Amino acid sequence: MSETVATEMDFQEQVARIEMMQEETRKYVAEQHKLMAETAKLNRDRWLAPLVIVSSLGGGVLAAIASHMIKGMGG
Repeated sequence: MSETVATEMDFQEQVARIEMMQEETRKYVAEQHKLMAETAKLNRDRWLAPLVIVSSLGGGVLAAIASHMIKGMGG
C-alpha cells in the first residue's frame, strides 16, 4: 500500500513540476511577444523620425517663402 502512495506522490510531484514549467514557458513567450512588439515600434520610429524632420524643415521653408511673398506684396 505504501508503494501506491509513493507512486501517487511521485505522480503529483511530476504534475506540479510540469505545471510550473508550463507557467514559466507562458511567461517567457509573453515576454518575447512584448520584446518583439517593442522592436517593431523602435524600427518603425527609426524610419519615421527622418520623415518628421524633413516634413518640419519643408514646412519651415514654405512658411519662410510665404512670409517673403507677403512682404513683397506690400503686406
